[in-house]
Amino acid sequence: MAVQAPNRSLLITGTIGAVSYIPNIIAATLADDLYYGIVFGVASVTTLCFFAARMYHIPAFILLVPGLVPYFPGQKMYQMIMSLFQQDVDQFIENTSGFVETSLCIYGSMLIVNLALPFIVSFFKKIKQKQAKNIAD
Repeated sequence: MAVQAPNRSLLITGTIGAVSYIPNIIAATLADDLYYGIVFGVASVTTLCFFAARMYHIPAFILLVPGLVPYFPGQKMYQMIMSLFQQDVDQFIENTSGFVETSLCIYGSMLIVNLALPFIVSFFKKIKQKQAKNIAD
């Protein structure tokens, strides 16, 4: 099954993916921890996709998936399966924990941003409406 993404979304998706890597690098460098970089990178991808989907009238899923690809723990999954086949239990547990930690960072960050952004946007809209009403009065 092939997904037919609109051609106009390709530039937007590439820009979101490139821009979202900046918070990843900054957070990972400042905190000296890869997981902080993943959390902030995924949060920036999700935030940018939230606003771009509304601005360009493109489904957020089409914009979100390509931006998240660099953050998926493919290497950890490969190492996890290889250690399973080699019957190295200690290495398997270590790689599994790394895979789970990375996955939790990705999904937790997406969940928090997707739950919080609609409330934040509506809060700022209400403030803007009150300011406009006060100016009109």
